[in-house]
This record gives sequence, C-alpha cells and structure tokens, in this order.
Amino acid sequence: MSEAKLLLSLFALLFILGACQGEGKVEGEVFIVTEGRENVEMGLVDVKGIRTSVLDQHLEERHSRSKKETQLRAEKFASLLDSLSVTQQVLEKRKDRYEKLKEKYEEISAAYRATLRSFNPSPKASPGNKVAVALGKSVELKSEPNFSSAMAGYMSGGNIGKILSVENKKVNTFLKIRTENGVVGYTPYIGKFVELEEKVVRFKEKLSSKLEETKKKYELQKEISKGVLDNLDKTRKEIIRHRQQEFYFAGMPNPDVSDKTGSDGTYELTVEAGVSHYVVAEAERSIGDENERYYWMVETTVEGGETKEVNLSNDNLGGVADKKYALSERTLSTVRGIWQSAVSLAKEGEEMDWEKLIYRTAFPQDSTDLPIPDDLNVPEDKLLSNR
Repeated sequence: MSEAKLLLSLFALLFILGACQGEGKVEGEVFIVTEGRENVEMGLVDVKGIRTSVLDQHLEERHSRSKKETQLRAEKFASLLDSLSVTQQVLEKRKDRYEKLKEKYEEISAAYRATLRSFNPSPKASPGNKVAVALGKSVELKSEPNFSSAMAGYMSGGNIGKILSVENKKVNTFLKIRTENGVVGYTPYIGKFVELEEKVVRFKEKLSSKLEETKKKYELQKEISKGVLDNLDKTRKEIIRHRQQEFYFAGMPNPDVSDKTGSDGTYELTVEAGVSHYVVAEAERSIGDENERYYWMVETTVEGGETKEVNLSNDNLGGVADKKYALSERTLSTVRGIWQSAVSLAKEGEEMDWEKLIYRTAFPQDSTDLPIPDDLNVPEDKLLSNR
C-alpha cells in the first residue's frame, strides 16, 4: 500500500472514531403500568430529543404567557364573583316573592273552586255576565244555536266564559259564550253553569296577572345568574388550560432528533455527546369512554459512544410539573376545589380579594406570601406539596 493510501485510510478511521465519540445513544421503552399492574406498551409515540437550552427557553416563554393570561382571567373571575353576589341576592328575593305569591294564588284558587260548588245554577244569565262551568261538569260549544251544528269547542269544570248573547229557540235557550281561550260557541246546557261574583273573578285574575309577571322576573333573574355562573365556568377552564402540561407541550421547538415507537413501545435516539437533552413525548390511551393523556420530559446527557437507557413510564410522568411550570393533575384537582368553594362563598355574599386568591392558587410557588382564606378549608401545605 502506498504511503498516500495509508494516510487516507488512517484519516478515514480517525474521522469515523471521532464521529462515534461525538455521538451517544438514548434508548428505552414507552409504557404505562395499569392499576392491575399490567404493562401497556405505547406504540406509534413520537419520542423527541431536544437540546435543554432550546427547550428551557420555550418553557420560559410559555410560562411568561401563562402568567399574563392567568392574570387577565383572574381579574375577570374576580369581577364575576363580585357580580354573582349581587345577582344571587336579587335572585333569592325574586324567588321568595314568586313562591309567596304562588302560595297565595293557590289559596285563592282553592277558595274560588269552592264557590263553584256552592252557587246554584243561574237561569238569569244575561249578556255581559261571566259564568263558570260547575266542577265535575263539561259543556260543549256548538258553531250555531242548534243541537245538530258542528262543535266549536268545549269548556270543562272551572273554566270561565263571558256571555255574548242569549238566544231563545222555542223550547231551548242557547247562550253564546266566549271562553278564556277565545273560543266562541253556543250551548243550551245552562244548568251546568254557575254565576260568578265579579269581585272574586277580578281578584283571581289580578292575582294571576301579578303571579305571571313575578314569575317572568324570577325566570329572567335565573337566566342572569346562570349566565354569570357559565362565564365563571368558562373563565375557570381557560385558566386551567394555561396551567396544564398540554399548554407547555404546544408549539414545541423542532427536535434535534426523533423516533417513533414500535408496537413494543421501544425507541432509539442518536444525540450529540456531552450535550444535555430532553427526551420528550406525549401519548394518549382510551379507557372506556374517556381518554388519558401522558406527558414526559426527561433531561439526560450521554457521553460519546455511550448508550443510556431512559424508559418513559409512570415513574417519570409530568416533567413540566416537576420543573415547576405546569401544575400536576393532583394539584389541579385541589385548585378546582378551592375555586368551587370560592363560588359558593360568593353566592352567600362573602367578600374577599378574589383576584389574589385565584392567582395565589394558580401559581402557588410564585405567591407564597398571599394566604388562603380559612373559609376555603384548604391547607396551604396540601396545595404546595402536590405539584
């Protein structure tokens, strides 16, 4: 072999050895251990290797945005809680008024029905009078003042009608009546009617009108209160969305390297040696009608020519929460409970600095100087220890 060829071969060998020393491998398996202690391999999961310096910058930017978005929504949440107190007070007043008026109306209606039993049929009915069908009776209304004409409608016991005219037809007398529902017809069944006291009818009708008006106001106020509660729920969900791990996994920077797991859940990444990387992955699994989502962000460094095993499983779930950016699912559950308690207290008229409370619980590590009110019955150590 000539000297030139020997030097070329040595150079190629050194280049290959240098390249090998400049790279390392990260390999492992993605799996979840179920409550029944069964290993479920997660296939077709994108596993990415992203430089720590690049991903840390992304996380800081997302965290800064999370704080801004949460602060804006905390202000809105506080405003809604203050308005909830007012709307709830109005709602209780209108509900009380409606229920009392309804009770009174039912008493008057019962007394009115009693009059339908006590009055004798009135043969002296004349145009302009109001009559009611006796309880337990019903009256057919004909389109013409004769028995063979078509039926225009009917009145049942307790229904009120106004006499428009009295038609005398040989043996029978027909009353032309307009019912409360606007039906007009003739009937010869005078004996089924009772004559009403105008005073009783007017009082019942006036009370009925007031009851309907009060009911409308009560129903309207219920819609207003529901609107406030719906807005609170929407705002709460928006804050939660900015505090979940999913928010931080959105818009991830391009990875240095990536691999998709096989059916056995295994992956392999070749990364630059001596450079800190995050092994990043997210996966989803259906359990009945629900989906569970899993997030991993594990930091590791591999030396040249080294192969390091990094399994992604239950033990290292929630890397973003561990880095004190997002909140863990356990902490989110605690936070939801606190906010629901806040809504209940606001309904009762409790006054607090709601804005500080919301931010305090959304970012417990950033706001330890803001105490959680005793009324919420949530120990601070529970909130801070469940990240």
